[in-house]
Amino acid sequence: MASIETDTLLASILDGLYRPRKVLPPSVLYDEHGLELLERVHGLEDYYQARAEAGILADHAAEIAASIGAEAERVVVVEPGPRKTGVIASLLPHLPPTVHVAVEEYRETFNVPRLPGGRRVAFLPGSTIGQFEPPEAAAFLARLARVVGPGGKALVGVDLWKDAEMLRRAYDDRGGVVAELGRNALVHLNRKYDADFDLDRFQHAVRVDFVKRRVELHLRSKGAQRFRVAGNDFTLADRETIQVETAYKYTIDAFLALARRAYLTPQQVWTDAERRFAVMAFTVVSLLGDARELHNREARV
Repeated sequence: MASIETDTLLASILDGLYRPRKVLPPSVLYDEHGLELLERVHGLEDYYQARAEAGILADHAAEIAASIGAEAERVVVVEPGPRKTGVIASLLPHLPPTVHVAVEEYRETFNVPRLPGGRRVAFLPGSTIGQFEPPEAAAFLARLARVVGPGGKALVGVDLWKDAEMLRRAYDDRGGVVAELGRNALVHLNRKYDADFDLDRFQHAVRVDFVKRRVELHLRSKGAQRFRVAGNDFTLADRETIQVETAYKYTIDAFLALARRAYLTPQQVWTDAERRFAVMAFTVVSLLGDARELHNREARV
């Protein structure tokens, strides 16, 4: 019998493929091989995000640690998704020795009762928040806020809006690693959901949406074709695409405005020298406060 998680994911896949503009949930990119490819992407010369964030965390480690709980007797870091131990490593020497890291899946209900006592800190590195549509991003941050509770902290990595050519180079590398990551979504579907995608009939395509300030990764069909997923039939016209990932980029002000909707009051923002990436620290305000109280609290920071 298929698990509830599998059924939910398949429903999301089919829903996206039945849309006039076909889209896949980004989670289908990241099976075991997909995660290996992601590590290779992070090492690419033009993929600035991982290096920029690591540099910020290393250069400002003491300040960042102080902002999220260096004075606390115990810090409980809630990191939703695969644990990025190397990312948080630079902060550990500046945090209490009783740091506990709890890893939870992105879209599962966070298992709050099993967390030990202490200052709770939601840690969301790597611009993961950019994979969500903005309303979903605000809702996800609000879930994290409920986990850490009033007075808790959040530390979020945010990729900033920048020159379009820099974005294209980051998502369309000369070695084709990002393209391989995109095609891996089809490999994953072929293996797990009895799909019959022919990888040779798709090509990697990157679009920069200047209005929505996001980068889109697509698989473009080479000619008209048919395919099946879990017994469901679909068609693609020549050059029609399947969108496999969306990466929103924010200005600092735009992300702070989004975070306020999620009961997060900004404490401090750090960027790399070229202002390509930001690490932002927040405090969770009362979850019962209305929008006016939230605005007033933020204005006093």
